Amino acid sequence: MAPTMDLTTLIFSRPPIDPDAPILTDVDIHGRTITWNQYATTVKSVATGLRQAGFQYQDCAALLSDNDIYFYVLGDAVIAAGGVFGAMQTSVKPAEIQHQLQVAAVKWLFVSPRYLSLALETAKEAGLSEANIIVFDPPGTQKYAGPRNCMSRLLETDGKGWLNPNVGKDPHSIMAYRMFSSGTTGFPKAVNISHAAHTVRLDRPELTADMRITPLNNLIVIPVYHLTSLMTCHRAIIGLQKTFITAAKDSADVVTIIDLIQQYQIANILLPPRFLDPIVQVIHSGTRPLSALSALSSVRIAGSATDPLAAARFRETFPHIAFRVSYGTTELGFVVRQPGPQDFLPGFVGHLASDVEMKFINPETLQKIPFTSQFENGEICVRGPQLFSGYHNSPDATRASMLPDPEGDWFRTGDRGYVDAQTGQLAITGRYKGIFKVANNMVSPEEVERVLLAHPAVEDAVIGPIPARYDANEFEVRAYVVLKKKKDDAESTVTAQELAQFVAARLSQHKVPTGGVIFCEEIPRNAMKKVIRRQVVDVVPMKGSETWIQLSSEST
Repeated sequence: MAPTMDLTTLIFSRPPIDPDAPILTDVDIHGRTITWNQYATTVKSVATGLRQAGFQYQDCAALLSDNDIYFYVLGDAVIAAGGVFGAMQTSVKPAEIQHQLQVAAVKWLFVSPRYLSLALETAKEAGLSEANIIVFDPPGTQKYAGPRNCMSRLLETDGKGWLNPNVGKDPHSIMAYRMFSSGTTGFPKAVNISHAAHTVRLDRPELTADMRITPLNNLIVIPVYHLTSLMTCHRAIIGLQKTFITAAKDSADVVTIIDLIQQYQIANILLPPRFLDPIVQVIHSGTRPLSALSALSSVRIAGSATDPLAAARFRETFPHIAFRVSYGTTELGFVVRQPGPQDFLPGFVGHLASDVEMKFINPETLQKIPFTSQFENGEICVRGPQLFSGYHNSPDATRASMLPDPEGDWFRTGDRGYVDAQTGQLAITGRYKGIFKVANNMVSPEEVERVLLAHPAVEDAVIGPIPARYDANEFEVRAYVVLKKKKDDAESTVTAQELAQFVAARLSQHKVPTGGVIFCEEIPRNAMKKVIRRQVVDVVPMKGSETWIQLSSEST
């Protein structure tokens, strides 16, 4: 059934049984929690304060901050003011912040004190008024005492007279979120998600049935700006679970994660695949006992491909934990209903949700591949009520991402897969797009190549993934570079280390070619000058090529 109410109305109509019990807990600051009543008061006060400050209907307000229990409380306040909320990525450089601000048409920016100087540095170039930069100093943190507007001052606004400006609007035509994703061209895009689409994603009975019986404790250890974190916070706000939030962790922090699971009796957690083996190793080494994870009943894996052997080792070590692999995108949300523990099949992600349609196509001919074609891979295309509303101000990119259909367009995921004819479960077997992940972060070849080509000594360049030096199941970036010729026909002089540092000064660390810079005579290309990527790895390295580059501390 199509949603008929806006997101704010839905949330305020679904308070938990005990509105004075904590729904969000900060595990890094003892005693810092949010109850539903505190949530409601905060949302109404900040929304009213924003409107009084000149905030207009459907303005985009973004937040640049590390993990915080008030992250999406602020987001809901922006939406309750009639706005669109953007969750900005923090592990980026100034040029990338500027791009996010511009592509999402951000008019108001909340920023934590840690990133304030970075925000001020990029605001002018992005066309953002400094007057619209607001310091994010939520309750339980140190109050901002400077001259700028801040969240703590907005909280002083009387929100008792707040009226929901979204009431009476078509929930399909008003936007709630502008999240960031990498699209078909490789550059980060602002993904418009309507009130209707997010409501469907949030309130699907078949995907939240277990939560409705017994709300369980969930722990967020990934960056909170991910869509998954938004869903985890919102399901706590509407009483389906309790959410505990810590600073974003890496796989080196698994001992801390295990301790938090034990201390807070965490039942559910979502982890990137690279966490699986380190957790197993901590238990096998005796660093922590198996009993430390006795409360954990479910682990969901998402973010990148899962090594079947790592999954098998995890399931063998923890037979009491339901192991599930999630599948979805920012544009779609999650689109599969995960199987029960007894139905788990390695390499499969579950059954299609009942309100989602899926088909497979040949990505070159666009011809449909029948579901009955057992093991025949095709590009996964999806449509349904949870679908995004396009990339903001990017009609060409939106058009390129869709497969036209008179009965409703399909979103082309770029993923390769098939549905098993016997079990009906979806298998994800790879990617058709050139984008790949390093440490669970998207890397666009086009973006890194553009930076390399900006170097005065570089004539041509291409990058790609190679198995990481310390973990063959992960990737690092390797660059293949053709240097410009000087007038005397000699090669330009630049070292592999210098090129890596050049990229590191302009892009996030996961995009830097730490997997090596290989100098070569030419990049393999076809008649249309497109890179033949499968041939790139066979180029003959020239003098000066280096593998496994270590960055200097100044660039990290």
